[in-house]
Amino acid sequence: MMTLELDTRQRAMLQEMGVTVWLPEPEYIVELPEIAINKIAVQAINTPATAINAPKKTVSERPQVLLQPKPHAQPFKPAVALQPMPAGLQEMDWLTLQQTAQSCQACQLCTGRKDIVFGDQATNQQSDWLIVGDPPTESDEAAGAPFTGEAGVLLGNMLKALGLNVSQVTLTPSVKCRTEGQSTGAQELAQCEAFLRRQVALMRPKMILAMGRYAAQALLANTVSNPVPPLGQLRGAVYKYEGVPVVVTYSPANLLRSPADKAKAWADLCLAKASL
Repeated sequence: MMTLELDTRQRAMLQEMGVTVWLPEPEYIVELPEIAINKIAVQAINTPATAINAPKKTVSERPQVLLQPKPHAQPFKPAVALQPMPAGLQEMDWLTLQQTAQSCQACQLCTGRKDIVFGDQATNQQSDWLIVGDPPTESDEAAGAPFTGEAGVLLGNMLKALGLNVSQVTLTPSVKCRTEGQSTGAQELAQCEAFLRRQVALMRPKMILAMGRYAAQALLANTVSNPVPPLGQLRGAVYKYEGVPVVVTYSPANLLRSPADKAKAWADLCLAKASL
């Protein structure tokens, strides 16, 4: 079968010659937008063969889909209730106080501690300085002493510049426990401050140096505005804790991270020495 494609002029000539031309029925092409074509193609691919001619279900026959609540990214941990502090703290000597701290269960920091970091009273009878640091680090916990590692070396150099040595000062952290994964908050600081208060009463220092924001919070929470301002705003002034002058400065660990603050820390130490 041969198909002729004739234009209007050719068809007119054949008609004049008496030739009848039979033309096929025209084909109608519906052009769909590309987006509609793609949508139809996706539906066709994802439609099971058995469902093409299946009768439509009524609303009552359709399966009910129950939405399940989205699980939390992390399990919810209820807040740990604070327990009363051990009784009789204000009558204990240094050794008994340290032993009591070892078994203290007053806050969540006790849950996974390996050992407490209490600090040792200065051996020099002319000890006038109490240096309170931030919560113990992993290195402090392993050694059972505050200000270990490079932070301790830096602190030793700072004291030497003031004409002091470690035997002439008492070092203690603001809280006595460290637990992996547990943060030290205002409640923990407030609880453990009872040990710190008794240490001050036993030692009777002439100057307290608060090194770090946790130390400042523990010592000044009841003295300055609440919440306690940032450490930078507390510098350059002399406060009181249990009647003892307090000067606030950066922690040695912070100074290792930000050496530019060492000049400010030296000014704080000079202020503390001048305030004795």
